[in-house]
Amino acid sequence: RAEQVVPRSVTEVAAELAGHEGRADPERTAQITRWCDEAAQQFVNAPVQTFVPILVHHIVRNRMATPLPQSEAHRL
Repeated sequence: RAEQVVPRSVTEVAAELAGHEGRADPERTAQITRWCDEAAQQFVNAPVQTFVPILVHHIVRNRMATPLPQSEAHRL
């Protein structure tokens, strides 16, 4: 059951983080969603899945706050 709950929760985290920026930019939203998916993969085999969305939120929020390298900045 946790496998079904976590992906939905990670999707909700991605939507929340993208909405927090207020850009309404589909490319940026897709990037944030990818980052959330990547962060969630770190916890796929974690015995306790309850905290995965919180961990994903923190990881991606920190990534969003980090200035993008030039190679990624041109894609926004």
